[in-house]
Amino acid sequence: MKKLLALCSVVLILAVAACGGGGGGGGSSDDGSKCGGGGCNPMADIMLKSYTDGQAKAMYAVALHADAKAGQYWITKMVSDYGGAKSEMTDKWQVAAVSPDGVVVEQFMGSYGIVLAYLVDPAVSKEDMWKKGNVKKAWAGKPGEAPAEIQIMEVPKPTEGGPAPEKNYTDGVEDFKDVELGGGKWSGKKSWMKMNDGSMESSTWTADNGWFNGVIKMESKMAAGSSTMTLEKFGEGFEKDGKAWLKW
Repeated sequence: MKKLLALCSVVLILAVAACGGGGGGGGSSDDGSKCGGGGCNPMADIMLKSYTDGQAKAMYAVALHADAKAGQYWITKMVSDYGGAKSEMTDKWQVAAVSPDGVVVEQFMGSYGIVLAYLVDPAVSKEDMWKKGNVKKAWAGKPGEAPAEIQIMEVPKPTEGGPAPEKNYTDGVEDFKDVELGGGKWSGKKSWMKMNDGSMESSTWTADNGWFNGVIKMESKMAAGSSTMTLEKFGEGFEKDGKAWLKW
């Protein structure tokens, strides 16, 4: 059931993003370089204020790969068509710094014109991060500008167990090997899920040696439309100009 809820959440987020929502995990391909640090996005000041005022809060958990190094970046591109509205969105993550306090991870939210940053505790495993949280501090700012510290969501309390609901879907996991995407060759696990009534299906390819959440490809189909996300680019030395997106 937890797997189903997670997959459904991902599909819903993709659908909202395709309609211009831009969510916490996505952004447009505009990097703001044409119009200075804040870019041309009129949403930048509004969104930044919502975080600094505490109306919006940073996630309490951020996926991080082992042996993270400053300058590593991971860029994926999503192409979607929901309700006839076609869109392309780019999701960017990079390691801004590594210190004894933790790993500073930046998330470029291009559709909003801002960057969120997280101080991640690398000692917390991927299995425990959603239970315990791994974000120690968080910041928000415009590209090229100094960030302001922001609040972090509280880790949800465990819910009491109850009778398991009837399983109305089929799912599975299988190996994949030597899939070439984004300039790399990847092997790992493909997880898939199909609703019994045919209302939704999705597949996710997670690379064993991928960075951040390790997802190199994701496909989803539902009544409202479909989306495909693929790894576009990854590398070291920072994504642009050899430096972090924020001014630290």
